[in-house]
Amino acid sequence: MTTIVLAALVGALVVQAPAKPSDFNGVWVQDREKSALMDVSPRDVELSVVDSGKSVKVVRSLKTSNPKIPSGRAAETYTGTTDGKPSEQRIADMHYSRVLAREGRELVWRITLTRTSDGAATIFSERWSLSDDGKILTIVRTYRGGREVTEVFVRKR
Repeated sequence: MTTIVLAALVGALVVQAPAKPSDFNGVWVQDREKSALMDVSPRDVELSVVDSGKSVKVVRSLKTSNPKIPSGRAAETYTGTTDGKPSEQRIADMHYSRVLAREGRELVWRITLTRTSDGAATIFSERWSLSDDGKILTIVRTYRGGREVTEVFVRKR
């Protein structure tokens, strides 16, 4: 009887233990075959992610044919913290405001993109999740009206 009660208590403690947050660190390469993209979605995307637990830094690089970029890859860098405060970024005529949260094993970015020239805003979210083996990163971007884009990345290192 004591063994049964002890086993039940240990089982209850294991079930109540919080899930370890996912480790998004690494370099990720877009798998175009598994991604469900819009016609205007960038191809050949690579993400470099540094996840400290309290903040996430992302370098998103895209293949480009712009002759002014000798490496052939244009990159943008952004960071978010899980303290509920927005991170701000300006790129040309665009202003990004991003709020990052951890929801279980997922990262959720709530993003407002505002065109500074006319104030037009687009609001969307990105939900990042990892496969159980940590080798596949899936980002589901959801826009108003429920339109979704899914990017699938494979861990490069």
